[in-house]
Amino acid sequence: MKNKSIIIVIGESTGLECLKNLIKLKILDIFLVVSVDQKYHKIIKKICKKNKINFITSIFFKKKFKKIKFLKENKYFLLSVFSNLIIKKDFLKKFEGRAFNFHPGLLPYYPGKNCVSGALYNEEKKSGVTLHVMTPSVDKGEIIKKKIIKISARDNLITLMLKLKLCCIDLFKNFSKDLSNGKRFKRLSNNKTLTKKY
Repeated sequence: MKNKSIIIVIGESTGLECLKNLIKLKILDIFLVVSVDQKYHKIIKKICKKNKINFITSIFFKKKFKKIKFLKENKYFLLSVFSNLIIKKDFLKKFEGRAFNFHPGLLPYYPGKNCVSGALYNEEKKSGVTLHVMTPSVDKGEIIKKKIIKISARDNLITLMLKLKLCCIDLFKNFSKDLSNGKRFKRLSNNKTLTKKY
């Protein structure tokens, strides 16, 4: 069986915490980390150096993604966590449906960048993190899992983002374990006609 290797694209502090958890779990080989948020580049690079993991920034990735060399004996998975980096179609092709995104909103209702503020604006009672297959169309891939949380009347953008961060870390850990154990994932439709206006 091929070795399972992960390329992880991480945005903001949620991605950083997911990376730390993945290193602690020691169940998947991390081949490459792509750091999207400039204010976290330094700490992520330091963690990668300590753990002998390849590191690049999203700026470098955009320019030179075609030069990333994969080992033939490895089976690669691409995970993106709360990142705004749009992965090009040519790169996604390498993963044959093994590229997954952790999105801070419930799909198909709240895709895109302003999904958290959109849920608050529409006075939703719940939000959550959606894990879906990455496709060239942003946030349109089939849904693998959702983790739902309640939105309280007192929640604002900061408090809801903190809830979503903790929600994502938990979902990420469980998914990483399932991936390591070779679990097959049921894929659900992501019907874009259900997207809400905000």
